[in-house]
Amino acid sequence: MTLKEYLDHLNKMVKKHPEYLNLEVVYAEDDEGNAYYPVDYKPVAGVYYPEDNYFETCKYDEDYNEIELDEKDINAICIN
Repeated sequence: MTLKEYLDHLNKMVKKHPEYLNLEVVYAEDDEGNAYYPVDYKPVAGVYYPEDNYFETCKYDEDYNEIELDEKDINAICIN
């Protein structure tokens, strides 16, 4: 799923149910829903290596300018 698709889904939800904007955000531990936890971190851009199941987080300055990864290498957004 792309960030645009994800954002489109969120926008549709809050357009129909604006009260959802006040709800806590949680994530599932796995695809079977064996456990759920609150989302503690802001989304970050970075480089996702699917073959290694690894994500290298991009570091930002106070204005969200990338300071450690080259922008052309960024290929994913981590949501937690």
